Amino acid sequence: MLYLSAATFFSFGIVLVLLGATQAALASDLALDLTTSGFLGAVLALGLGAGVLVGGPLADRFARGPLFAGSCLVAAAGLLAVDVGRSYAAIVACILLIGLGCGIYETIVNAAIADRYRTRTASALAIVHSAATLGACVGPVLVQVLHGDRHWSASFHALGYAHCVFALCGGLASFGRAKHEDGAHVHVPAATWLASPVLPALAIVAFAYVGVENGLTLFAVPLAQSRAETESAGQWSISTFWLGLLIGRIALALRPVTRGLSLLAANGIGGGLMLCAMSAAPLGPLAAATALAGLALGPVYPLMITLVAQRFPIATGTAVGLVAGAGAAGGFAVPWLVGALGDSFGVRPAIIVLAAHAVLLSVAALALARREAGRLHSPL
Repeated sequence: MLYLSAATFFSFGIVLVLLGATQAALASDLALDLTTSGFLGAVLALGLGAGVLVGGPLADRFARGPLFAGSCLVAAAGLLAVDVGRSYAAIVACILLIGLGCGIYETIVNAAIADRYRTRTASALAIVHSAATLGACVGPVLVQVLHGDRHWSASFHALGYAHCVFALCGGLASFGRAKHEDGAHVHVPAATWLASPVLPALAIVAFAYVGVENGLTLFAVPLAQSRAETESAGQWSISTFWLGLLIGRIALALRPVTRGLSLLAANGIGGGLMLCAMSAAPLGPLAAATALAGLALGPVYPLMITLVAQRFPIATGTAVGLVAGAGAAGGFAVPWLVGALGDSFGVRPAIIVLAAHAVLLSVAALALARREAGRLHSPL
């Protein structure tokens, strides 16, 4: 299961950078500005959000192997439907379908790993998410190789066929039993979700992080061009950003984490500083700055999922789905906002929005850490 999950997440990582890597070709073919380009990234995040919200309760109630296979087929259908001559509206519909399938299997994998590797959740999740990061890192290079004289849709089709293979393997693999595989409802009182500060705080972390990740990936090429660098340099900066994320996640996998919330806060501050540097006067190639930003932010997502799973063991899939859904909302809203501001004021000033979200991530993590520390030392 771990190997199949890693292979699927590798392809998922390529999906995450696919729109950014093909942004220039898409914009030229469909006459898109930054706002409409940003909307495509927002739609992918919207599909991912719907997928993780649906996938969470499903992962807690039904057999996960067939669910995984079906979600891979949904993603494959969207990827294979992208083709030459499609209208902008049709491309939007395809991307929404891609996000839906990927979101469902992402949550199934997260829940299955959290349940199976309870004492080593952070390390196991970091390994699988590192595969996604590796896919995102090499994705822009693979896109350039695949395209050659082909249409930009060739990379979408290649990923679609790969997801068909994953669906076949998923039907044979064991993802563990759901806690209520007989279909019984996983009942966690609403007061438990709402009274706990954990879900709201980590939902803010997820919103801010995915917004930054999606926004920087989507607008790396226009940001590079605004710094008098080439389109190829922008694509390379996407790769270096995800390479930094990969190194950060490998580091998380190799060491035990005792103060996860403090680490989250430090990650957000480091990422925010690098994003501010990107929007300032260029002091070197963009690829170097994106690599450092990725290194700072790398541990955030797997660490966040680990914290949710540890605090809500009764309904892991549902809790993970809710927080990941908040992340998808950030991936929807933030790139759209950055694109609109970029059209009005230029892409470099708009990157400040991403820096602000990195700081927001830190504030939410620190607030939760202080509250939990206060409860720990309370005489009551």
